[in-house]
Amino acid sequence: MIEIALCDDSAEDIETLRSLTEQFSAKHSEFPIRLRIFASSEELSERLEAGGGFDLYILDVVMPKISGIRLAEIIRGKEEHSEIVFLTVSRDYAVDAFSVYAGGYLLKPPSKENFDGAVLRAVMKLAREKNEVLAVRTKEGLRKIQLHKIVMIESFNHMREITLSDDSV
Repeated sequence: MIEIALCDDSAEDIETLRSLTEQFSAKHSEFPIRLRIFASSEELSERLEAGGGFDLYILDVVMPKISGIRLAEIIRGKEEHSEIVFLTVSRDYAVDAFSVYAGGYLLKPPSKENFDGAVLRAVMKLAREKNEVLAVRTKEGLRKIQLHKIVMIESFNHMREITLSDDSV
């Protein structure tokens, strides 16, 4: 499950981005998505301080009190493995976006193609990072198992039985 935080102070932009995210999710069902919407940078900042993090942050750059760039600095300060995509009406903040290692910088309103491309790049990068595998020797030979699919490992007389999330062994 890819946890996405969308933070924008414009209700109209939130609805546009929610729709684009839902369309992306429908098109790319291989990446289950959970979207959480924040209508202000303060709201997201409070959530981050409370200890909750996300895999992907879609942030408006220009917001009152705490800018999207400042939010990204807070996120990076927590040393999370996350991706950040910025949205803004101005090209003026692109250099600042690079300073916080943003994975995307889109001008508002983003086209569906640009939005999909930025989110897909971010999600693919996250998937590669989360796709750690365990090499297991079986009777049939060496098999690679994705760690996130392992539910349980049992040991019987020097033999291991690995139960996976798809109920296979």
